[in-house]
Amino acid sequence: MIREVISIKGKEYSLRYTIRNMIMYEEIAGVPFNPSKTLNVLLFVFCVLVCNNPDFRLGLNEFVDACDEDPSIFRAYSDWMEGEMERRKLMIGEDGDVPADGDKKKGSP
Repeated sequence: MIREVISIKGKEYSLRYTIRNMIMYEEIAGVPFNPSKTLNVLLFVFCVLVCNNPDFRLGLNEFVDACDEDPSIFRAYSDWMEGEMERRKLMIGEDGDVPADGDKKKGSP
């Protein structure tokens, strides 16, 4: 699992993609995660931070304020998420199947 950190108000927090993040998001939003709206993405980032950092003490409004004050927070999350999705795509494969042990990736000799 890739672990990255993000800095908010001078403190570093872990970013980890876990099922717990999705569960918390769905509990709060009442629907599965869909990144089509900024609110959805901000709420998901908030859930990632709360689920993976016991010392994260910002409320949602404080977190949104911090993102307004420092746009690098959202950029850092976006970069991390893009890398995480690419990593998962490689693990699962383009067709959605998990490669069996010993299978070579397409295009490999």
